[in-house]
Amino acid sequence: GMPEGIKAIDTWVNLNPPGGREPAALTSHLRDQESRGDVVPVGYLFPGVRERIAHGTSAEQMVELMDQAGIEKGVLAVAADDPEPALKAMEKFPDRLVGAVRLNPHNGMAEVRKLESLVKSYNIKAAKVSAHTIQKPYNDKIYYPIYAKCIELDIPITANVGFPGPRVLAESQNPMYLDE
Repeated sequence: GMPEGIKAIDTWVNLNPPGGREPAALTSHLRDQESRGDVVPVGYLFPGVRERIAHGTSAEQMVELMDQAGIEKGVLAVAADDPEPALKAMEKFPDRLVGAVRLNPHNGMAEVRKLESLVKSYNIKAAKVSAHTIQKPYNDKIYYPIYAKCIELDIPITANVGFPGPRVLAESQNPMYLDE
């Protein structure tokens, strides 16, 4: 069982509504045929994940699972292109979920405007970029408008570093690119 009195914050929770979800947007970068045809390009890391995704988990079930694991709050992934499902879950569980907007710097200033609108209107506490999905290191100028807007909005930006779970080239997530 869980130790008593210890609460945690899960820094990244994702909705998985019943009915599954779309494959990840990084399919063109996947390095092997097995991953390209998989709805979960990190399925090899998590036994049973394909079945769980196919079955789905409601926001209520996700919060129940958080309770079982001793997780007090979760930072919920909010898709900039389709924020409504996450925003509804955050509205339903405002004391348990805060949002972090997943951003694609290739979308330029339109993405920056979405970020600003979501932060000003909802319980969005952070932004997130993932170099492995666009294969650009974090010191690339493509990120600069997002970085500048995060500074203006006084919110942190999160970034995955090291070897990514999906089988893609890892160089873009070399932690040394954060040194600049």
